[in-house]
Amino acid sequence: MKTLQKQTRPLTLKETKALGKIRLSADKVLKRGYRIHYLLVAGLVGAVFVYLATWTKYDFLTFVFGTIAVLSFACVVLMPYEIYKSIRSSKRTITAVDKVITDNNIVVARVTARQIALAKEYEDESDLYIVEMTDNTILYMWDTDYNLKKNFPCFEFEIYDDDFYKLIGRKLNSLSEKVKPIVINPKAKWAYLKRTGIAEHMTIEKRDFKKLVEQINGTS
Repeated sequence: MKTLQKQTRPLTLKETKALGKIRLSADKVLKRGYRIHYLLVAGLVGAVFVYLATWTKYDFLTFVFGTIAVLSFACVVLMPYEIYKSIRSSKRTITAVDKVITDNNIVVARVTARQIALAKEYEDESDLYIVEMTDNTILYMWDTDYNLKKNFPCFEFEIYDDDFYKLIGRKLNSLSEKVKPIVINPKAKWAYLKRTGIAEHMTIEKRDFKKLVEQINGTS
């Protein structure tokens, strides 16, 4: 069992534009700041509904008005901390984006595939792609975040390292046209996993692709 070989390359124009959009979005969060007027509005709404809850003669309306007041005051208490976390996260994002753009390089693992099989999720184990790279060499890819489907599977692609993936929100960069995968029965995959287990995400194994697919599909 081994892992993919990684390499460093410059950013593409598409990636640079995507990073620019991410930075712009983070910058907007910083410019909004703590939005004090939202807190004032929430506090005012809470005060109004406390007054209404106090003076109404109907128990149901007292409950409704009281609930709205509590939620409004909860916003006043909790919103500053949530905004603080958002601002802190945005600052980190801007710092990370600026560093990547300045360095102008990212780490990727390039893959050339011959065949690709897909076993969709049966319970909550995520979709599994089995990629044949060369004779008797296969790569396991788990789509735990369900973001591979747009341009994958394809026979030429790059897998981003974790740092860049967390920043840009995509696991891979497709370099060729999308193709239809070989279908693995989801129920059979689930039974196979329960019986024998399978390799972790992004690991390579010396194994016959066709025999493995047949073995999984034949599991009852």
